[in-house]
Amino acid sequence: MSTSCEAINSKSILYLMQEIDFSKYRAWFFDGDGVLYTGNTPIPLADKFLEYLKSSGVSTALLTNNSTSTLEQYKSKVQKMGMQFDEILTSAYTAIDLLDVESAYIIGEEGIFNACRKAGIRIVEEGTVPDVVIVGMDRTLTYDKLSTGVWYILQGARFIATNPDRTFPLNDRIAPGAGAMIAAVTACVDKNPEFIAGKPSPHLYIQALERFNLQPSEVVMVGDRYETDILGAAKLGIDSILVRTGIASRYSESKLNEIRDTPYPPTYIVDSLDSLRILN
Repeated sequence: MSTSCEAINSKSILYLMQEIDFSKYRAWFFDGDGVLYTGNTPIPLADKFLEYLKSSGVSTALLTNNSTSTLEQYKSKVQKMGMQFDEILTSAYTAIDLLDVESAYIIGEEGIFNACRKAGIRIVEEGTVPDVVIVGMDRTLTYDKLSTGVWYILQGARFIATNPDRTFPLNDRIAPGAGAMIAAVTACVDKNPEFIAGKPSPHLYIQALERFNLQPSEVVMVGDRYETDILGAAKLGIDSILVRTGIASRYSESKLNEIRDTPYPPTYIVDSLDSLRILN
C-alpha cells in the first residue's frame, strides 16, 4: 500500500505532510461521529474502507469522545451499519477506569451510568455528597440537575469530565456537546475539571495502544475535529488523518491553513474515507 502520482494529484487529497506509506500502520484508530456516521446515518463508503482494512489484516479501534451510549449500544450501532472493530473505547468508560471512588453524581447519559455500575460505583441522586461529580453530554440536562452537581462540587466532591467537545454533529445541524455542560459547571464552581478523559487528552489513545500492544508510530488516527482527534494524536506522535465529512466540513480555507501551520498539524487532510481508498 503506497502512494501513487495519481493519488497525490487527486482533488480529494487536500494535504500531505509526508510521503504516504500506509503499510507501516498496524492499527487504525477512528473517531465515530462525523467520520463513520452522523447520528444513525452511516457516511457513504465508510463500511467499505473498514472492510478493506480488515481484509488487509489491519486492526481497527473506535475511539469516541461521545459518552452517551454503552459499549453494547455502540457495538450494535456500528454492526447495523455493516462496521466491525477489534476494540471500542469511549470517554465514559475511560473516565471510570481512571477513577478509584465509591460514589458518583452524574450529569450525563446512559454511557456514564453503565460504566459506573460495571465498576461497582454507587450512583448518588440526592443526599450525601458523593466522591465525584462526572460531567458529560446530557440531552436531558435540567436546572435542578446542574444545580445539584454544582452544589456537590462546592461541598468537596471531585469534578471530572468525559470529553471537551463543545458541539455535536446531528444530521441537519450542530448541537451543544459535553463541553457546553462542562463550561456551565466550571462557571459556577470557578475551577476546571480535575481531568477530562476524552481526546485530546492522551488517555483514550494510550488505552488503545495498550490493548494492541503497539507503539504510537505503528498506528494512525482518523478524525473530523482538529482540536480533539488530531491534536491529541499528534502530541503523542501518532500520525493523523483529518477527514472533511463532519465538523471539518465547516472549516474555511483560512482555518485549514491555520491548522497546517500549527506545531501539531495533521499528517494528511482528505475529503472522506473513500479518498483514502485511492491511496491504497
